[in-house]
Amino acid sequence: MDYAGIIDRVYRQSLANRFLASISTFVGELLQGKEEAKVGLTDEEYKLLKEMLLQVYRDFVSHILCSYSLAEDAVGFVGSIAFYFQKFILAAMEEAGIPMASAEVTMIPQTYVELTDAKDIANIQKTLDMLDDDDDVQDVYHNWDE
Repeated sequence: MDYAGIIDRVYRQSLANRFLASISTFVGELLQGKEEAKVGLTDEEYKLLKEMLLQVYRDFVSHILCSYSLAEDAVGFVGSIAFYFQKFILAAMEEAGIPMASAEVTMIPQTYVELTDAKDIANIQKTLDMLDDDDDVQDVYHNWDE
């Protein structure tokens, strides 16, 4: 995909957030591959990409986060962008003196389902309780509008 294709997907087509999230996964994995196996990018491209990402997060912190009173509050981030770029986000926040609570991947539903039948509610609650009690289950995501 070229520059014009990216501009079209972000500004002219629907679901730009999903498109950008897919790019973040690709770039994040590319950066990890370069760090772990020195593949995918030249050293110059790798250095340029890292500096560009750090500057993007510096701008985000200075223009967005610094507009709030965050002196005492730690800030947390979720999603693929937070996961793949947490060291860049952390570096930008440390430069600005803002503590970071966490950066993790989580699933956020696009739509929610409202249950009204008592039997359905009891069944889903029982299922969620069973999953919560299972030591092998780390996280459970659902789109039930509780």
